Amino acid sequence: MLRLEWAAHPRDLPQTHAHHSWAYTDYGMISERAAEKLGFNTVQRLLSEFLVSTMGREELQRLHPVNDPQIRKTSLQYTDALQAILLQGDTLPLQDFIDVRGHLEQALPDHAMLSTAALDEVRKLCRASRRVQIFFSKKDSTILSGIVRPITQLKDLEEQIEDTLAPNGRIYDSASNELSHIRRKLRRHQVELREKLSALLRKAIREKYAAEPQLTMRAGRMVIPIRSEAKRKMRGFIHDSSATGQTVYLEPASCLDLGNEIRILETQEQREIERILRVLTAQVRKHAEAINTNLIILGKIDILHAKAQLSVKIEGVVPKLSTEPVLDIREGRNPALMLSGQSREIIPLTLTLGRGVRTLVITGPNAGGKTVAMKTCGLMLVMLGCGIPVPVNVKSTFGSFRQILVEIGDQQSIEQDISTFSARIAGLKEMCKTAANGVLLLIDEIGTGTDPAEGAALAQAVLEHFTASGALTVVTTHHGTLKAYAHDSDGIINGSMDFHEQTLQPTFMFRQGLPGSSYAFQIASRMKLDPMVLDRARQILGTPGITLESLILSYREKIKKLEQLPQRQLGKEKSIPHRKKPGKAAPQPAVQLHEGEQVVIDGGGVPCEIISIQGRHAMLSAGNIHMKVARSRLTPVQKKKLHHKGNVYRSVPRTSVDLRGLRVHEALAEVGKLLNQSAGTSLTTVEIIHGTGTGALRNSIHQYLRSPEVNKTFTCMDANPGVTIIDI
Repeated sequence: MLRLEWAAHPRDLPQTHAHHSWAYTDYGMISERAAEKLGFNTVQRLLSEFLVSTMGREELQRLHPVNDPQIRKTSLQYTDALQAILLQGDTLPLQDFIDVRGHLEQALPDHAMLSTAALDEVRKLCRASRRVQIFFSKKDSTILSGIVRPITQLKDLEEQIEDTLAPNGRIYDSASNELSHIRRKLRRHQVELREKLSALLRKAIREKYAAEPQLTMRAGRMVIPIRSEAKRKMRGFIHDSSATGQTVYLEPASCLDLGNEIRILETQEQREIERILRVLTAQVRKHAEAINTNLIILGKIDILHAKAQLSVKIEGVVPKLSTEPVLDIREGRNPALMLSGQSREIIPLTLTLGRGVRTLVITGPNAGGKTVAMKTCGLMLVMLGCGIPVPVNVKSTFGSFRQILVEIGDQQSIEQDISTFSARIAGLKEMCKTAANGVLLLIDEIGTGTDPAEGAALAQAVLEHFTASGALTVVTTHHGTLKAYAHDSDGIINGSMDFHEQTLQPTFMFRQGLPGSSYAFQIASRMKLDPMVLDRARQILGTPGITLESLILSYREKIKKLEQLPQRQLGKEKSIPHRKKPGKAAPQPAVQLHEGEQVVIDGGGVPCEIISIQGRHAMLSAGNIHMKVARSRLTPVQKKKLHHKGNVYRSVPRTSVDLRGLRVHEALAEVGKLLNQSAGTSLTTVEIIHGTGTGALRNSIHQYLRSPEVNKTFTCMDANPGVTIIDI
C-alpha cells in the first residue's frame, strides 16, 4: 500500500529539490510570546487574510524567524522577487488551490472510488499546479522559477478527469462505449414509457378520475395520480398514496415490463459509472506522491504570496543584511502600527546600535513612543527572519542575531503568586544567563516596580553586565541616573523621544545620543497642579535632580536651534549629539581620588561624594542621584580654589576648551558647556582651541557664537575679543 507523508519542510521533498530554503525551521530565535509582545501577531493576522488555502494557513502556523543569515537572505529574495511581480500588476493564479489531502487518503486502498466532486477538486489542483509553474517559468526570475521546478505537471490526469466529468458533476456519455450504449437504450425506453403513460393520463382526465393533470415519480417509477375511489378503473400497481388518502399513485399494468427494463438499465448505468470512477481513482492513487509534493509547494507559494502582498501594503524593502549583530535603522516605520489602522502619522525612526555601541538607553515622557521605538527594532528583525521585507530606507542595515529576548509589560501572575517586580526579575535573570554576543535584549521600563533608588541601582548593574557580555541591549526608563550612566560609560548611549515644549505633546521623533526629560513638572504645571505642591516637589527632588533636568532641557533646546540653521553653515556633519568619545580631549593630569571624598564634575559647582572607585570610573552620589563618571572628569573639592559661603560651593570655571578631534555636534556641546560654566563670573575672555582641516568646525563655532542667546553673555571675536578662537 502506498504511504503518504505530509511534508512540512523542503528537506522532506525529493532530494533533487531539497536545496530550496524556506524560513520555517528555527524556533529558538524568539519565543512566540515574545514575538507577540513586539506586535508580530498583527503581522500574522494580516498574512492570514491574504492566504487562499488550508495548506497556506498551516504554513503560517509554522512560520518562525530563522537566525541563519543565508536562509534569511534567500527567503527575502523570494519575497522581494514576487513583490516586484505583483507591483507590475500581475496576479498569481491560485484561485483553484484546493486541499485534496483527504481525497488522496481515500484513494489509497485498492478498488477505492472517489466521488465526482472529489475528482473534480483533484483536477482543479492539477490545473492550479500547472498554471503556477507556467506563471513563474515565464517570469525573468531564476529564483522564482526554481521554486516551482519540483512541481510535476499532471496534464494527462487533468484531461482524463476533465473528459469524463461534466461541469455539473455528471459523467459524460462518452466516458466509455458501454456507458454510451446503455444510456442510448435507456433514453429510448424512457421516451416510450412516457408516451404510454401520457396517453393513459389523458384518458383518466377525460373520464374525470385523474387526481392531477401530470405524471409523477414514486419509488423510482413513473406513475399516474388517480382518485382513490376510482382506483379500480385502471389495472396496475399502486406505489403510494397521498397524506389525505384521496389520491393513489398507480403504475399501469401495461407499463410494468417497460418500467422494469428501465430499472435494469439504470442499474447497469450506475455500475458502469462506478467502474469509470474507480479507474480515475486508480490514476489519482498512481500520482498521489506527485500531487502531495505539488500541494506542499503550492502551500509554500501561498504563504510566500501572502508575504509579498503584505510587503506591498507596507511598502517593504529588503535592506542591507549583515552577518554581524548590528542595527542601523533609517527612516523605519513600525509595521504593526501601519497594519493596525493607526490614524496618526507614523514618524520614521532612525536608530543605530552595534559596532562599539552595545546598549541604548531611551528616555522621555510617558506615551512619547519609547516602547514603540524599542519594539520596532525587534519586530523588524523578526519579520526579516521570516522573509518579510520591512518599511525602511533601503540603506538600512540589519545584522544577524541568534536570539532575541523581550521583557515588556506586566507579567503578574495571581495563580503563581508572583508580583510584577518578581516577574520582571525572573525575566532579567534569564537575560543575564543568556546575554552574549549575538543576542538582542529588549527591556521596557527597566528597574520599575520597586524602590526607585534601588531599582535604578539594580538596572545599572544589569546594564553593566549586559554591555560587558557583548549583547546588544535597548531599554526604556525614567530613571535619571541611567541617563548620566549612559553618558559617561563606554559602549552605552542615550536616546530619547522628542517632546514639544510649548504644547507639551509628544512628537514621537527619536533622537539618538540625547537624553530625554520626563517633563513631569512642566506637565503638572500645565495641568494646573497647586504651585505650592510643585515647589515642594522641586525641593524634595533637590538641586542635583533639578539641575540634571534643566541641563537636558537646555541641551535639547540648543540642539534644535542648531538643527534649524542652514545645512551649509554646519557642513556635512549631523547635529544630533553623541556622548563624547574618550581620548579626544587634551589629557588631564592624574588625580588621586578616595571613597568619601567630595568632588566636582568638569569643574562644575555642585559637589558630589565618591561612593566607590571602579577602575577608570567612580560611582558618585549627589542627593538622591547616583551616577557613574569617568575619573578624569573629577576634581577633589579641597584641591580646587573654592570660595565657601555657607553650604554652597562656587568653583573657578575653566577658561578654555580643546576641541581637537571632535565632530561638529560634539564640539558645539563642549562650547556650550564652557559658556554655561563661565556665565555670571568675572571672566572677560575664554579660549576655544581646534585644529585646522576643512574649516567646517571653525565656521560652525562662529555661527553658534553669533546666535542671539549666546550674545547675551559673550560676543564673537569678530565684534569683540570676548571669545578667542585658536587654530592649532
